[in-house]
Amino acid sequence: MSHRKRKNPDTSSDNTHLLPFKQTKIENEHKKSPKTSQYTLSLETSPKDPLPTFGQPQQLTCFSYTPNRELRFDTSALKYYVPAPINADLGHRYEHWIKRPEERGRIDSLLRAIEQDHVVGERKKGAFISWRGVMTKLLTAPFENRDPVNLNLMFLDGCIYAEEHTTDGKLAEKENIPSRQRLMMYYGYSFESFSTWDEPLQRRDQHAERDRVRCWSGDVDTNVQFCSVVKTKIGIERLILGGEVDCCKDRYTGQPDTYVELKTSMVIRNAQDEGRFEHKLLKFWAQSFLLGIPVGISDPLP
Repeated sequence: MSHRKRKNPDTSSDNTHLLPFKQTKIENEHKKSPKTSQYTLSLETSPKDPLPTFGQPQQLTCFSYTPNRELRFDTSALKYYVPAPINADLGHRYEHWIKRPEERGRIDSLLRAIEQDHVVGERKKGAFISWRGVMTKLLTAPFENRDPVNLNLMFLDGCIYAEEHTTDGKLAEKENIPSRQRLMMYYGYSFESFSTWDEPLQRRDQHAERDRVRCWSGDVDTNVQFCSVVKTKIGIERLILGGEVDCCKDRYTGQPDTYVELKTSMVIRNAQDEGRFEHKLLKFWAQSFLLGIPVGISDPLP
């Protein structure tokens, strides 16, 4: 439906003194019951309030993306962890990098995953359903003032579906990053290629093959991904989260207890570097924890 701008009868002919439109009864009633609502959530808590407990994430299903971005409900894209060689050149074969175009972070593939027969029952119980990256932002929001959280939300059949809201400008900004920042991004993917293999290394001939290619498991193609979908809880609130997994340690068990999250970091040279490193650690912990990837060791109580 199109809406024409109507002339204001209470406005002088030269439009120098603009007065409010006269509202009809219907317009006034409509104004009292808007279609959208705003809510203010307080972050303040009482010391007496019990802290919500986190449930141990359990995998519901998994899926892989092929180089052609075909979605498959299997482990074909899963890699296995092997120690990276010392002094590896993280810029190795940078010019052969196949970089997936930046996307809006839609949850289409996650929706297909939770509609599988063995998963749909969990969805019908009601849950907050989203990518792990969205929940990471929400979890670290009290400590983050540089990365705003803008989401598209939909409530349907007892579930809240959430995805990132990305504007055209933000998408273009991500796509056209400076060349040095782009190279630094590649370093992380390159480290993954040096630190993973297509299958567990158990035989001598497998190690020989890895040595032959100088521990390089293949050129970086970010179209290829392995993703895990887990269920967990924060207090009584149920969550179903999907997220990319870098690799698996030793053997695949169907649960996240053997998954590995790989990260690179610059050498810490000063206090500023240390602060930047600790800031990254928080996000690293949240990313891992939310999918059930073991991370961190607690100190013994005194």
